[in-house]
Amino acid sequence: MRKAEYLRSAAIMGALVFLSASGFAADRPYRTSQEPYPVSNPQPEETDVWAGGWYLRGDAGISVPFEPTLKTDTPISAIKYEDVKTDVSGFGGLGFGYAFSNGIRVDLTADYTLPYQITGFGSRASSTSSSVPTVFETKIQSATVMANGYYDIGTWSNITPYLGAGVGVSWTRVTDSFLDPDIAIELAKVQGLTVHMDGANNRQADYDSYNFAWALMAGAAIRLSDHFDVDVGYRYLNTGTTRSGGTMATDPRATLTGGVANPDQGQTKSLNNYTRILDSGEHQMRIGIRYKFTP
Repeated sequence: MRKAEYLRSAAIMGALVFLSASGFAADRPYRTSQEPYPVSNPQPEETDVWAGGWYLRGDAGISVPFEPTLKTDTPISAIKYEDVKTDVSGFGGLGFGYAFSNGIRVDLTADYTLPYQITGFGSRASSTSSSVPTVFETKIQSATVMANGYYDIGTWSNITPYLGAGVGVSWTRVTDSFLDPDIAIELAKVQGLTVHMDGANNRQADYDSYNFAWALMAGAAIRLSDHFDVDVGYRYLNTGTTRSGGTMATDPRATLTGGVANPDQGQTKSLNNYTRILDSGEHQMRIGIRYKFTP
């Protein structure tokens, strides 16, 4: 009797469990063992995505110049540079652009980098030694005009990361260049010239150059309002190869070999002792404001 009651109770409990499991299964969609569980991936928030349009931008930041390769080749001596140092500088720029609704942006920018110093430490051979310590110093300032393209990856919590690249033209001015004065003195002596000395140093002529420039960018825009974004990013900027001018020297000779009158007497010339600065450019840490004309 008691055994029958146990069996009846067990049957009732089993029925309740079966009915409960059936009801739970009925509330869930059918899934085979081969089907993966759905994974929740964060998607861009469409409500935060700008529909596109024209914008203005202004940027500023810190510039860390490359440590370029220096080459000084003269008819009497070549300098081998073992170490090159550069100073940190700053820059600023303006631009305008257009953003498409598919995440593509394009803009045109103009930037200027403040003068920074490059110092090269090297050695050269002389008539008395195979290794004479030599120092080259100069200052560089530059400006660029760039056409840029970007891809805005998506917007999460009002933050839109992007990648970009640009091409354009750079203007570079090399000023206040000083080189071992003995090089200029020896070179001028060979040519019968007199160098212009500036104190204990040998000042070289300033030099302007124009080059192809290119850049790579990465960063993020932080939305402040329908019209304003803060742009925080990094730019790798390559402005090409430039050089210093040569040392200025005067031709004091009244006559040349053979007693011929010297037409260049008293005129100033540039000696061929300039220093080439290969692959100049900057690592830029940028922060800027974008003003969007349409929300």
